[in-house]
Amino acid sequence: MTKVSLIAAFLILATPALAADKPDLSTPEKAARAFFDALKSGDADAVKRTVAPKRVERLGEGFAQWQKLWASYTALSIDGADNLADDPDGQKRAKVRVTYRRPNGTEFKNSVAMSKVGDEWRMDEN
Repeated sequence: MTKVSLIAAFLILATPALAADKPDLSTPEKAARAFFDALKSGDADAVKRTVAPKRVERLGEGFAQWQKLWASYTALSIDGADNLADDPDGQKRAKVRVTYRRPNGTEFKNSVAMSKVGDEWRMDEN
């Protein structure tokens, strides 16, 4: 096998693995699922990838505590999104309807605010 063929084979085989590492942030609902999946994994970098950068910056050193609080809830279902009017600065926003389980086992419904950052949706201020 030639060197070029080996490189091509590696790239073809590695592509699905690389794509699996990147969360799907293409819609508010998929981004919300990626956020809760990242929380479940316990990987702070993965969680940060699904949160709006301005929110991460505002949380600063409190990010770990914020992540711990959110991780104590389980998202049982994601039930669609309601698009909100764009902010005056043109920021697209949506509220994703989520059914949660609290740490004590009770269930409740609420929504998670999402904002579009470039081409990706991210968890934002509630």
